[in-house]
Order: sequence, then C-alpha cells, then structure tokens
Amino acid sequence: GSLNDLCKYDINSNEWVWMKGSAYIYAPTTYGIKEVANATNDPGARWTYTKWKDLQGNFWLFGGARDVPFNTLFNDVWKYDLSINEWTWMSGTDIYNVPGNYQSPCLFDTVNLPYSRLEHRSSVTDNCGRFWLFGGVIDSAIDNLNDLWIFDPNQLKWNWISGTNVPDQKGNYGSLRVPSPSNYPSARSGAVAWWGNDNKF
Repeated sequence: GSLNDLCKYDINSNEWVWMKGSAYIYAPTTYGIKEVANATNDPGARWTYTKWKDLQGNFWLFGGARDVPFNTLFNDVWKYDLSINEWTWMSGTDIYNVPGNYQSPCLFDTVNLPYSRLEHRSSVTDNCGRFWLFGGVIDSAIDNLNDLWIFDPNQLKWNWISGTNVPDQKGNYGSLRVPSPSNYPSARSGAVAWWGNDNKF
C-alpha cells in the first residue's frame, strides 16, 4: 500500500526522524485552503510523484497516484516548509484524473495546467529556482506523454514549453547532435533529467 510518511535522515547522528504523515498505508489527502499552511494539511498516500527543492530549502511535490481507488492520478502541487513542519496545497486541483489545460505555450499563465500523471521523474530546479517537468504516464493503459513544463513557485503558474497533450507521440529525432525547432523527444515515463552547468535542461 502507498504511504505518506515524511522522514529525515541526520547524517551527524546516523539516525532517522519521522517528521510528518502517517505510519499506516492509504492515508487520505487533506487539502485545506490553497496557499494556506496548516498542521492538518497533507498530500496523502501516493507513489511515483515528482519532487523539487526550492532556493529557500523547501520541498515541493507534484502529482502521483494512489492505490485506492485504483488509477487515481493527481495534478496538485504541494510545498513542505521545514521551518514550520507543515504542508501547503499550492496549485492544481483537488480533483482526480484531470486532463489538464494546454492553452498558452511559452507563457506563464493561470490557465495552463498539466495532465494528472505518475512516473514523471524528469524534474529539475533551474538557476532561477523554477521547476522543470517532462513526460510521465496518464493512466493504467501506460499512455505516455512528451510535454515539457516549467512551474514558477513564486508566481504559482505553469508554463507549457513543448510537446503535446496527446499520448504516445513517437517524437522527431532529426539529425544526431543537430538542434532543430522540429526536434522533440518521444513520449516516455520514468526518464531522468539534469540541469547542466550550461543552464540547460
């Protein structure tokens, strides 16, 4: 069963500390009020979500899935503030299996919203503290995505950069090591990403 426990490992003492969440499986989500921290707020049990760390040292997570009911996917964004040991629902919906809103490419907008998903492990924080996200799975039929998004934790807005909301795109490879506006990766899940010293994803 899926879990929602948050633990910290202290390197100096070589010990684990249970910080937040339940010791039992299938803990429910408690959204509270968007952008308002509360001791009772909790993302709930989920798996294969993605995560980031902001420039202030706070932890963020997006999406993922829960076991019960089966095939329940999220597109919510949460922040964990270490200084107060509390979760805050920051963006996205409290509704499951949302198809997203792909309206304004290359623009930070409150209208834009990614598909609910899981297995979207390609996630990095850039030098400006923005969160990047690529691909993932949108249902139990293993329909993969190739959409590229940036989330700005200061504006609390998504920017749809590339790719589509149509699953299982084959991609366009072009010529090896030659950039092109028509190049784009095929849809996939579980891929990893890096932020390079050249300031590129």
